[in-house]
Amino acid sequence: MDVHSRKDYIMFMLFHVSIIFASSSPMIPKTCHPSDEEVLLDLKSRITEDPIGLLQTWTPRTDCCKDWDGVSCSSDRVVSCPGVFSLDVPMDTWMTGTLSPFLGNLTFLEFLDLSNLKSIEGPIPTEFGKLLHLNHIFLGYNNLTGSFPVTFKNLHQLKTLYLRNNHISGSIHSDIFLNLTSLELLDMSENNLSGPIPYSIGHMESLNKIDLHENNLSGEIPETIGRLKKLVTLHLYSNRLTGVIPNSICNLSKLEDLSVYRNILTGNIPSCIDKLISLKYIKLGENNLTGSIPPSIGKLSGLQQLHCDNNRLSGELPESLGNLTNLIEFYSSSNQFTGRIPPSLGNLKGSLFFLDLSRNRLSGPIPSEFIKLQNLQLLSLSFNPLGLGKIPDLFQKLQPFQLFLAGTGLKGYLPTWLAASSFSTLDLSSNAFTGKLPVWIGNMTTFFPESI
Repeated sequence: MDVHSRKDYIMFMLFHVSIIFASSSPMIPKTCHPSDEEVLLDLKSRITEDPIGLLQTWTPRTDCCKDWDGVSCSSDRVVSCPGVFSLDVPMDTWMTGTLSPFLGNLTFLEFLDLSNLKSIEGPIPTEFGKLLHLNHIFLGYNNLTGSFPVTFKNLHQLKTLYLRNNHISGSIHSDIFLNLTSLELLDMSENNLSGPIPYSIGHMESLNKIDLHENNLSGEIPETIGRLKKLVTLHLYSNRLTGVIPNSICNLSKLEDLSVYRNILTGNIPSCIDKLISLKYIKLGENNLTGSIPPSIGKLSGLQQLHCDNNRLSGELPESLGNLTNLIEFYSSSNQFTGRIPPSLGNLKGSLFFLDLSRNRLSGPIPSEFIKLQNLQLLSLSFNPLGLGKIPDLFQKLQPFQLFLAGTGLKGYLPTWLAASSFSTLDLSSNAFTGKLPVWIGNMTTFFPESI
């Protein structure tokens, strides 16, 4: 074989080898399953406005598992989308559109986040009940309407249900709570839900947070709530709940935040409240509670906020309140408390910032121990029959930012030491002072001299 023939043969063989290699090495296929891609593109088609381009990478000619923002896959199946919370977007998120019922076909989906988009409208598709692998669903801060789908009872693996701040209405079907036994966080607050809290809520024993505030829920707080031994936060405020605070709530030894204010609750504060050993926040205000504050409350050494204002509580304030050395706020205004103000409150010298005992039937004098409350920012004793006569001299050294002594039996002349005081707000109205208003009053930020 001559040289030219050998060259031609070599070139022929190389050409055929390259063809064989090319035919045995096709283009790398997409890792995204075609049906999952179709579902996500359908979701995008229902988004009519996406001003900051959250879904701009969702295009048919790219791989949804590799190239689409917010989408994660396991093998070739979508397990997380679109993850607005996880996108680290430096600007406000916003979209307009509706939810696609075909999202229910993402059968391997574990995490769905379409929250905080402001203008996602329409109902929650019942097809979401087919997402049997779903662990977390975030749909909060949108304009969703309609009822809460009963099909959610099928989501046995669900751990997080976050529907806050929408317009979801109707009642909660009892079967839903009966089956969501893996749920750890339930937040359906700031909606238009009505009807009772299902007794089946006691079956969700993995719950550590319940937030149903600002709805139109009615009926009683279920006794079964005492089964939720892992519960840390219970927010039921701003509803229309009636009946008593169930004694079973005292079983919740891990509870840190009990907020049931602004309802129509009656009866007493449970005497077993000292069993809530982890409690930091008690907010019971704006109800129709009666009876007294249980002395056992003094055993809650970690308590930071105690709000029981605007009820019909009576009796004397317990001396044991002085044991709450971490207490920052104590609001008990607009009740029917009688007797003297406990001197033991002076023990809260390192913690107490806000103390409101106004509009009760407390008698004087103001305890001299209050001189120790040097961190106090607000003190309101207004409209109690304290019979003070004059502004106590202790306020020459104890000068909270705001002092309210309206209607406390003050009379005579304003003391001259007030000229050098640092009060930003001073309310001495509805008393019986005499004489002319001194010039230095003009130096105060807020002064209520009416009817002094």
